[in-house]
Amino acid sequence: MACRTLCSKTASLNCGDEASCIGGCEATFGAPVCPSPFHEVLKCLVREPKESFECDSGTPTLREGHCEAEQAAAATCLEEIAKAAPQSAPASP
Repeated sequence: MACRTLCSKTASLNCGDEASCIGGCEATFGAPVCPSPFHEVLKCLVREPKESFECDSGTPTLREGHCEAEQAAAATCLEEIAKAAPQSAPASP
């Protein structure tokens, strides 16, 4: 529901079709990795007015200076997961 709200809000930017926006949003924010921080980012995005967004390569993107704390928390979560993941050994020649 939040992705539909977000994508209908940003549709006036003409960054691409709304269905693609919804699909990308659901894939990003519905992933099982770091669900709580990503949910907070999505909530923040939905609260932002459409003027806080711009087109970037055909995708509505949040302008700098908005939802920074939420985005930082999500990035930190992903970094912690990456650090904890087992590193694969280099292939032998």
